[in-house]
Amino acid sequence: MQPNLQFLHQTNDFWALIRLASESFGYSLRNKKPLRLRRFTPNELRDLSTKLNFKENKIALAVKYLNFRANLLEQNVFPLLMDRPEAKKTFETLIKNHKPTSHLPFNKQKKKKDT
Repeated sequence: MQPNLQFLHQTNDFWALIRLASESFGYSLRNKKPLRLRRFTPNELRDLSTKLNFKENKIALAVKYLNFRANLLEQNVFPLLMDRPEAKKTFETLIKNHKPTSHLPFNKQKKKKDT
């Protein structure tokens, strides 16, 4: 994957706005199946950053980046991810074929994980 040159050399305040938006609004739309990443509007970022005095062009670029990131992940990364049954089958095949001699770590979560 190659970096997008438009976002490569941004200032720290740009990345601070990205982080603020992501952490304030969240990265994804909860309870949506299949998982959908959040898209942002200029008004949302403008309202969020009123006390921080971000310039309009910085807000517009941040919206462009956040939506670019969401599209990139949904279109290029999500199709490559495995679901639980597929991951289990692949894991078991690898164990059978390679017969590892070292100890395999296991997930030690106590509660059932929400999917």
